[in-house]
Amino acid sequence: MKTIVRLLCVLLLALAAPAQAEEALTPEKRADIQRLLQVTGAMDVGQIFSRALVQQMTETIKRTRPDIPARFFDLVADEVNKTIAEAMVVQGGFVDQVVPVYHRYFSHEEVRALADFYQTPVGRKAVAVMPDMVQESMAIGQRWGRDLGPQIQQRLRARFKQEGVEL
Repeated sequence: MKTIVRLLCVLLLALAAPAQAEEALTPEKRADIQRLLQVTGAMDVGQIFSRALVQQMTETIKRTRPDIPARFFDLVADEVNKTIAEAMVVQGGFVDQVVPVYHRYFSHEEVRALADFYQTPVGRKAVAVMPDMVQESMAIGQRWGRDLGPQIQQRLRARFKQEGVEL
């Protein structure tokens, strides 16, 4: 029975799959996805990762090798930044791995519309404020979930007790 249910779910998902799944990933669509990545700031992930890695490496080196001259930390930053920047765009790198994800979820027309939107003043504002909004929303979600915990626990205990199960 479970196998039949799984099969039906897979079949329904396949039938409900968006039309863009059948759309070819043309060079034009790839270029538009790359433009979308650029205008949304998704390409900044490399710089963010690089800064974090440089900071972590610098702290570790300073702790373990306090004798190393400060000028060498500029070399660390330079090499880490170059390596990550190259890895973002090299064949098989970050961009090549992310483009197929966008391709699966958005048609070419949708990619163009999104890229156009993110180049408008409102789109640029959305990109600028999104990290702070996500951070604040996650904090709210954590508090909200934590505050709901006792209420859920109380309701479950009452429901289990009603069903004859003591916790």
